[in-house]
Amino acid sequence: MAVGSGGGGAGGDGPGEDRGRQLLLRGVELDRHGRTEEAEQLFREAAEGYGDFNGMYNLALVAERTGRIRMARLWYTEAFRHGHPEAANNLGVLLHNQEDPDAAQWFRIAASTGHPQAAANLRRLEAAAPAPLVDPESAPVVKYLKAEAAFKRFEETGDDASLVAAVNITRDGVRLAPEGHPARAVLLGALRGVLRHRYDLRGHTADLHEVVLVAQEELAARAPDDPARTEAAQAAVGLLRDLSQVIGDVEPVRRAVDIGRQALARPGGEQEARAHLEASLCGALTSLAVQHTDTGDGGAAAADAEATIDGYLDEAVALGRAAVERLPADDAVSRTNLGAALHMRGSRRGSPDDLDEAVALLRAAARTAENPRNRADAATNLTSVLRSGPPSPTGRRTGARPTRWRTRRGPSCARHPGTIRGR
Repeated sequence: MAVGSGGGGAGGDGPGEDRGRQLLLRGVELDRHGRTEEAEQLFREAAEGYGDFNGMYNLALVAERTGRIRMARLWYTEAFRHGHPEAANNLGVLLHNQEDPDAAQWFRIAASTGHPQAAANLRRLEAAAPAPLVDPESAPVVKYLKAEAAFKRFEETGDDASLVAAVNITRDGVRLAPEGHPARAVLLGALRGVLRHRYDLRGHTADLHEVVLVAQEELAARAPDDPARTEAAQAAVGLLRDLSQVIGDVEPVRRAVDIGRQALARPGGEQEARAHLEASLCGALTSLAVQHTDTGDGGAAAADAEATIDGYLDEAVALGRAAVERLPADDAVSRTNLGAALHMRGSRRGSPDDLDEAVALLRAAARTAENPRNRADAATNLTSVLRSGPPSPTGRRTGARPTRWRTRRGPSCARHPGTIRGR
């Protein structure tokens, strides 16, 4: 039975900047002239560097055409998450050609958005099947869509029952997607998002413990070349740091630092996502420096402990500056985290330059933050810097307890996290 897919090319407006579109158009032209490898490089740069969903889609087309099925599935899925109108139908075609029963789910999703070819493909599949191919109540992707609808109802009405429903339905979807299922990582990302949202609202430690486990499971479920892996790592870093601060245990923030370092060591990923990860890792390293000061790291020699703390802070400042340079000027999280790291380092070393830079960053964060919590954190840290006054001539404040810095974990998802439309 024949099923049809959408066409290739640039198509659509896409969210990328002009540079991303230029890369995409040049790649399409090269591909038309048979220079596939060069075209693929440009598509990848548009996708990873500029978040261009047309670049993602064209990467999937090239991968499918050259027989790299797993890569094609990943990039069709990512293009779909970012809103490409053809990606779901093409993913259904790819899966159908591989005799994968999940093809019907993707045709159904594409048809629900008004895609005529997907609706026709779905009718052909259903007509050829002796019985329904998918149980609507048990398909993981259908659970995902039901959970997304419940979360949107919560956003619109504030009805707590809708938020509870979003959590429970997404949990059901995860249970129905065993290890290796193509929807498992997306469902885990969605569960991570709704649990984090509920924790932010209620502050229940049980939700925080669960979402930390879910975030780490999601990261393990994402393939090394999954474009969403960097975003998943950033979420895990922030959540582990939060848990460390809530329960007063240094081990979760150590794990956060390990995850962040490993993720940044991997090439690839969208540049904006990597910058947010750098900002989160900056915050985690500052928290680790604070807790290291508290514990003395299990009785380690004082000189070694001081050198370790300095190392954490130097790494935090370097990462924070890299993030601030690459993120928009109104990104309060990166500036708050870098300001906290600079204040702690400047206070320890007697560096007026660090403290002046911290004040400027925190003032900017407090002025530009749209999220009330981010604004409050920046203002609290700014007050701490201004009250501490100039550093002592010796720099280090022996005997003083470290300031409890309020670092932020990164951007919060305002809609059902892991949503098809991306961040």
